[in-house]
Amino acid sequence: MKKKWLLPSLAIAPIIATPMIAASCDNKGPINNQNLQKLTSTQIEQIKNSFVFELTEEGRQQNYRDVVELLKNKVNYYLSHQQFNAVQSDVELSKWVKLKWININDIQIGHNLKILFQVDSNTQLLKLKWEVSCEAFGTEGSGEETLEK
Repeated sequence: MKKKWLLPSLAIAPIIATPMIAASCDNKGPINNQNLQKLTSTQIEQIKNSFVFELTEEGRQQNYRDVVELLKNKVNYYLSHQQFNAVQSDVELSKWVKLKWININDIQIGHNLKILFQVDSNTQLLKLKWEVSCEAFGTEGSGEETLEK
């Protein structure tokens, strides 16, 4: 299975952008258009329901900007080591933030799950925005979760 990285653009001051590693959806190699299937509404709902993005009890006692800064630093660290999924189980981060999502390849090989962390300019709350897509079918689902104070 061929893997590819979606390149992130990272900045905290209004945005933290962080795509994760995902399977390629091209027709070169073992994954080709004959093997690709469009996601069902049940699969998209499963992806949507897999996201957990909330403050822990200890996280609620912290300055919200400190939480955002820690998340930014951890995302940058794991991206630089090509281990973005590991941010979900980071010991230091998990003291303040519960962060979880499904491995897209467990649902349907050949799809990309793009994750973007962005500070809402109106509310100043951090949002986790996601989009699942495939080159053969385009965007098949998207949504967002807000990290409430």
